[in-house]
Amino acid sequence: MKCSNHNFLSLPALTAMALFISANCAHAQIAPGVVTLAAGNIVAVGTNASATINGTVNPNGADSTAWFEWGNSTAYGNSTQPQNIGSGSSAVFFNAALTNLTSGFTYHYRCVASNSFGVGRGADQSFWSPAIMLNGPNLVTNECHVPFVDPTTVKGYPIAITAGGYHNLALKADGTVIGWGRNSEGQTNTPASASNVVAIAAGYYHSLALKTNGTVIGWGYNTYGQTTIPVIATNVMAIAAGGNHSLALKADGMVVGWGYNNYGQTNVPVGASNVVAIAAGYYHSLALKADGTVIGWGDNSFGQTNTPASATSVVSIAAGSQHSLALKADGMVIGWGDNSDGKINTPANATNVMAISASGSHSLALKADGTVVGWGNNFYGQANTPANATNVVAIAAGAYHSLALKGDGTIIGWGNYTDGQITVPASL
Repeated sequence: MKCSNHNFLSLPALTAMALFISANCAHAQIAPGVVTLAAGNIVAVGTNASATINGTVNPNGADSTAWFEWGNSTAYGNSTQPQNIGSGSSAVFFNAALTNLTSGFTYHYRCVASNSFGVGRGADQSFWSPAIMLNGPNLVTNECHVPFVDPTTVKGYPIAITAGGYHNLALKADGTVIGWGRNSEGQTNTPASASNVVAIAAGYYHSLALKTNGTVIGWGYNTYGQTTIPVIATNVMAIAAGGNHSLALKADGMVVGWGYNNYGQTNVPVGASNVVAIAAGYYHSLALKADGTVIGWGDNSFGQTNTPASATSVVSIAAGSQHSLALKADGMVIGWGDNSDGKINTPANATNVMAISASGSHSLALKADGTVVGWGNNFYGQANTPANATNVVAIAAGAYHSLALKGDGTIIGWGNYTDGQITVPASL
């Protein structure tokens, strides 16, 4: 059988997936599956700041080489030394250290891998190299009676955000998590065990965090066991939180679900294999496969799990309460499911999109120029992007509010504020 050329880009929550450029494919021989993960070990030391950038590569049975492209914009301009990943058929973790960075700047990066069948390019991730703050003179002096200056301290700036129903989480560069907004079920009370975190997810009333060792912790509302992590949720590389259920994507491309299951939203279908991204709606679940297709399961009362034929070459997915979104490799967004308030009617100016987010009432898109587009229900102004939402690197949609993380490490919010969900804490 002869196959035409295909381009697939796959991106985690939040998160990155993989662009596959594959030629003359046959017998399921494809380019490597690539996931760009969050950066870690971010240290600010003036013009000698450093960070570790992370990713996973599935060689898909062919000898593969991987590296990172990085720079101060999505044009990158720099590459790390290539590393041999082997020829296995499961995801392999790898990383690279970046040095001689300049504090106070945003850095972009993506994972790239190649084998004899093509090249996989993970979607863009970014991190903020925090500025240094001196503690000031110390009362102790040296032998020349000159006051010492205390060692520098680094503020852990936020590198990722997520929005639940009425609360938010932010992941800081030091691997800690801050929560704010409604706290009726303890969903913003981050536990002490939430350290060395690389990804976060917020459900309606519960919260999840993924740690560097591939384990997941949860807190908040747990009536349906949505924060009780199953023992099989190991070697996890992505997480998603829905209304009252949770999902985890394992390094072998399999999905684990737990929590409320009245609509079958945690019953992962057999076809959900070789998965590279996941999303959880209120009562439904989505999975993005390495071939750029999307499958859904759970509540389908509005057709939110009926993936349209146009959902090919998908790079990212998002699930609202009763609608679903997909970002395609050409930067266009498509939606399906509940269309009350027009939340799946993608506006004409939502082009060159690099990230998407969906909530119960509205949808958001982040464009490559750092601006944000919103549509759907706007009763609280949640779809009216404020003028200061520029140089944005990440977005999150809550029930009736919106968040944006800017390139300078600041977070802004708009929409419903009744639970303090758009009042960003001073610790951020």
